[in-house]
Amino acid sequence: MGGGTGSVGRKESHFHKVETFSCQINDDSAEQFDEGGFIAALKQSVEADLNHSKAKIGSDKLDARSFYFEYTVEDVRGRVEISGRKDMGNYYSLKADVDEKTGEAK
Repeated sequence: MGGGTGSVGRKESHFHKVETFSCQINDDSAEQFDEGGFIAALKQSVEADLNHSKAKIGSDKLDARSFYFEYTVEDVRGRVEISGRKDMGNYYSLKADVDEKTGEAK
């Protein structure tokens, strides 16, 4: 599931999008699932994508269940945050939240 919004003004545009994904972890694998390792691997992948886009990363954070990057690419200022959580029934849910602004406002 996901949704997004956008707006364009005279001097600035804004884009915000949220995506969610859930899957069930096999009962035999649920105890072995390394959530911290999974989130760290996702962080590495997103960081590689940002670097490939020539983004300048201003700040970042990583903990066992989430991470974020604040970045700039040319005149775009953005933040991407990904978080995960285990739910009942061996379900695992991911949420990605992207917010970008372009233009003069700081």
